[in-house]
Amino acid sequence: AVRRPEQRVYSLLHQAAFWGTRDAVERLLTEFGADPWELTNNAEQLDIAGVAEAAKHAELVEWIRDWAAQRAAEVPAPYSPEAVKQALSDANPAVEWEDAVSIWFSWGPPDSDGCLEWKRRSPAHNAALQAAEAEGGVAPVLLDGGEVVDLGTGLASVPVPGTARRRRFVRRFRVCW
Repeated sequence: AVRRPEQRVYSLLHQAAFWGTRDAVERLLTEFGADPWELTNNAEQLDIAGVAEAAKHAELVEWIRDWAAQRAAEVPAPYSPEAVKQALSDANPAVEWEDAVSIWFSWGPPDSDGCLEWKRRSPAHNAALQAAEAEGGVAPVLLDGGEVVDLGTGLASVPVPGTARRRRFVRRFRVCW
């Protein structure tokens, strides 16, 4: 069973992360389609990166984050930013892409119903992320509430009281109207 049985704290993937076995983590993710966002069934509610981090497997944590960022970046060609920009230009040549408004969103581990949890960013967060992106997006951005956003990987680290930090994806959407 790739998914965590309801009565168990860890899935096979959580166990592999806990013991620091990268080969097992990689195989469960790539060959068996294990869910890297599935949370442990305890008060900590950690994803696999959180489990590996709590077990002090720094190299595995880095690999998991890189793997997750690569998966997030793998957008099908018809939906790539370049394709969308071209489609907008073709549909309405009068629209200037530079006039588009940037809106930042983040999403993270699925909730108990299996739906991704989406979060719209506040105007202050939008401004801070836009400014960081304009400066090259190299340095992590510290937002209010202790959230740290790394625009290079597209990941945010969110503090959760009494647990390790939870990770979320962060992306900018361009809106023209």
